[in-house]
Amino acid sequence: MVLRFGDDTSGAFLLLTHTSGDTAPREIGNGFSRVAFTVPAVAPLVDRVRQAGYAVTMAPKLIPEVGVEVALVTDPDGYTVELIEFKET
Repeated sequence: MVLRFGDDTSGAFLLLTHTSGDTAPREIGNGFSRVAFTVPAVAPLVDRVRQAGYAVTMAPKLIPEVGVEVALVTDPDGYTVELIEFKET
């Protein structure tokens, strides 16, 4: 389920997902898979994350079917952060 605030390429949105078959108990801090931010340019930001010594768990990947480029990085506390760049269509 996606709840959007603003237009399709700016503003905030909340994406709720369910992982089928995941029966592990949830504890504070692991009740979500990741937080995501829209950014103007994914690749340069990922370079900065690497230079700062943080893990890049998925290099920038273009997904032309939905018009985005995404990457996954790990924050200092070990949480996954998704970076999303909306491409011009």
